[in-house]
Amino acid sequence: MGDKKPKHTYTVPIPLPLPNDDSKFWHLLSGGISGGISRTVTAPFERLKIIRQCSTKEYAGVSLVHSMKQFYQTEGLTGFFKGNGSNIIRIVPFSAIEFYAFEKSKNYLLPEDNPRHKGWLLACGSISGICASFFTYPIDLVRTYLSIDTKKASEGLVKEGVRIFKQEGVVGLYRGIGMTLAGIGPFIGIKMTTFDLLKSKYMPPADDPKFGMMNLFLGAAAGTTATVLTYPSDLLRRKMQLKAFSPTKNVPYNNIVECVKFIMSTEGVPGFYNGLVPTLLKVVPTMAVLFWLNEHIKNLIGIK
Repeated sequence: MGDKKPKHTYTVPIPLPLPNDDSKFWHLLSGGISGGISRTVTAPFERLKIIRQCSTKEYAGVSLVHSMKQFYQTEGLTGFFKGNGSNIIRIVPFSAIEFYAFEKSKNYLLPEDNPRHKGWLLACGSISGICASFFTYPIDLVRTYLSIDTKKASEGLVKEGVRIFKQEGVVGLYRGIGMTLAGIGPFIGIKMTTFDLLKSKYMPPADDPKFGMMNLFLGAAAGTTATVLTYPSDLLRRKMQLKAFSPTKNVPYNNIVECVKFIMSTEGVPGFYNGLVPTLLKVVPTMAVLFWLNEHIKNLIGIK
């Protein structure tokens, strides 16, 4: 019976058997810590990305440098990190579940004779993204709203979440979940698969002096690739989330199809990439630090 136990495939060139069933739970710790730290480092770009995506008037057509100055002039240093508390509350469990589910999925789905199967790796990454997003979606939705509505931001994540729940129930907290899952699956799938494949080919041993730098570079490359390929779906997701919170409810679209048509008629194809530059400025260092920290923490606690 013991010989039939599925082999576990780690993010290394040669698959190794799972030495201890409890070891995979350490991915929850490494993923959570690395996610929280990496997102804090890039919090100003995260907020600017959301504002650009949702076309807030005072920041429309404003350069990156001017936007940062505007944050500081109107809100001080805290303006750079507004909404980061709720972001951390979301990203820590998100990253923890993401890395754990990825390893768990690989354990059961990757064929033993082809541990670098691109299709199955992509499926494993997509599954991990869907799981992580589903469990943390209500926090993400409220965080998005508070990042835009600065008047309500001081009320806090919990109070706003309770308000939405009382007015719309659980459905309100999961508004736009369909578009989110459709977008997050490919994003996480591409990100994790790209890093996994690049790591198996280019990553030096952990004791190599170039290990840290190469880890940063490969993480940035994985995040950039996934972002560019899936960015329009993320923009549509934000717009559908914020539609419910429009003060006048006079939004010129009611669903994803109408939203796509509206963007095409008013802004053309470039409209689907509003906020891409600050997003990349956020993604590159975030993914670099995320994967760098995750690999170092795994080495520190002795998991592969």
